[in-house]
Amino acid sequence: YLKKGNGVLRKGHCVKYVWIHNSVSVFPVAIMCRVLEVSRSVFYAWRTRRPSARQVCYALLTDAV
Repeated sequence: YLKKGNGVLRKGHCVKYVWIHNSVSVFPVAIMCRVLEVSRSVFYAWRTRRPSARQVCYALLTDAV
């Protein structure tokens, strides 16, 4: 029952990973990854990955605006 996931199924992987990360207390990671068709190992790697230079620059620009 993934009512909150409405629309997430059509999004890119990064949006799916953020949704999984925010829903860990509600649903098991394995089930969310299976339903959203993403790899559990890639999700866990994404969670520990440092932001790229582009992401850091974008965050700085967003804060400045």
